[in-house]
This record gives sequence, C-alpha cells and structure tokens, in this order.
Amino acid sequence: LRTFLGWSRTADEVMAGRRVDGDWTVLGVATSQTGRLTQQRTWLTHPTEGLVVLLDFAAGGAAPAVTRLVGAVLRGTAAVYPGAPPRRIRFTDDPADAGRVEGLPDTAGGWSDALAQVGAAMAAAPWQDRFGVAVDGLRLTDVDADPLLVDGHGLALPVVGIDGVATLALTGGRAVTVFTEVVGGRCRPLSLVAGDMLVSVPAGPEPEWRWDGG
Repeated sequence: LRTFLGWSRTADEVMAGRRVDGDWTVLGVATSQTGRLTQQRTWLTHPTEGLVVLLDFAAGGAAPAVTRLVGAVLRGTAAVYPGAPPRRIRFTDDPADAGRVEGLPDTAGGWSDALAQVGAAMAAAPWQDRFGVAVDGLRLTDVDADPLLVDGHGLALPVVGIDGVATLALTGGRAVTVFTEVVGGRCRPLSLVAGDMLVSVPAGPEPEWRWDGG
C-alpha cells in the first residue's frame, strides 16, 4: 500500500530486505509513457515466487534499461519488494544467462480460468490495476477493426497495443498460448508460443488505458 501511495524506498532499503536466489524466466516486456517518464515492465516467473515484475524507468527522452530477451532464463539473486503479488523485484547483480524456454509455464485453460486468477490477484491487491497471465488456446480475430483474442469457448477480450496484422501472420490464424497484461477488461499481449518457441508479440501504438468495468 505504501508503494501504491508513492512511498519511495531507497535502493539500500530494498537490498537489505528479503532476497531470493534461482532461475527467473522472462515472460514478456512492455513499455508505457506517462508524460516524459518511460516505464519498462519485465514480467518474470520464479519456481517459488511465481509471477513477478522488474520495473525500469527513464526520464526526459532517455532509453530505459536494455530489454531482456523473452524466453530467457536468468540465474541470479533478486531483492523482493514487500506487498501482494505480483511483487516487484530488483536484481542484486547482473544475472547470468541460464538458457531459454520454449513455452509458457502455469497457463490458464481459457479466459474464464485466466480472469479468475486475475480476480484473485486483484482481491489481494485492489490498488493495483495491471496483472499478467498466461492463457492457452487463444485465437486473434478482427485485426482490421477491433482485435479480439478468443478462446475455445468463444469468450473474448479486446486487444490493444499490438500490430494486429504482424501478429496474425506470426500465429498463422491458429490458436496459441499467450502471455498478456490485463487492465480494465482489455488485454495487451506481450508474448506467444509460435513454432515451439516463445517470442515477443509485435508491438503497436501505445494504448490509452481506461477502466471500462471489465
């Protein structure tokens, strides 16, 4: 709650807190612009910590930190910020490259399961507005109008922030496994499994997020 209210912590305070060793798998990377401030979010998963997020900031037109490669496994120690999941982390040193993964772990079977996970996370941290989730069997449709990601049961979420045509070419129109941010009833896909490889989703214009009751 202090973090949400803007109660800043120094790097020394964070580094003096709880630390976790192990392998951190990069699931997706997204950037957002607020005025002159750029935020880069790197979503990772860890065997015991689950889904976490690494935040990097840049101001005044400067570039944020070098983007981590989607699918990379990073071996190292991270300091974990307090709070409810998805927790923020900060690496204590540059992590080592420990290989790559081909798929997405801990996937939901469709939007119903995925949104139940998001709902549980939201209940634990109602002051957060952005959640990550991996979902199986999603097919991209309506790329020329209002893109949708539709699951095998016909449930769909509106899509923002991607190049729809390039993403459709990447999936070949098939149902794929996707890692996406969910905000206000819409989703921003960040990575997907194509050809037995986890790859970044081609980005489009910066979405203007708004809460629409979803």
